[in-house]
Amino acid sequence: MEVKKINKKLRLSTPDIVRYQLLTEILFFKKEYLIPSDLEILTLLVMWGPLELGGFCASAAKVIYPESLPEELSTRAQNIRNRIVKLEKRNIIVKSKTGRKVIALNPDIEVQSKGNILLDYNYLAVETSKA
Repeated sequence: MEVKKINKKLRLSTPDIVRYQLLTEILFFKKEYLIPSDLEILTLLVMWGPLELGGFCASAAKVIYPESLPEELSTRAQNIRNRIVKLEKRNIIVKSKTGRKVIALNPDIEVQSKGNILLDYNYLAVETSKA
């Protein structure tokens, strides 16, 4: 059996390597759909770690919508909060049940974001022989 091996080596920024892991885990393995804004929200959440919901939404609004005027940021933060609710219903984000609501990526979705990261995925597609 002949196997064509493709080997690519890239140096990525931390946000890019987190984004790649999210795409692989959620879209490819779990067969879930993500819109670009959800991917940006999840990338920030993974990089910043578990955070209080209101603080995360306000900080994420400043990063995702840098061109927004200060008076528009509360509306943008509410948009992010609405997306988080949808991601929580799909079990992609988990929220603490007590005290101030702390949100985090579901621990079942394994994504690394701290330190030096080397991803080593090996995928194999085997073509079935036709009789």
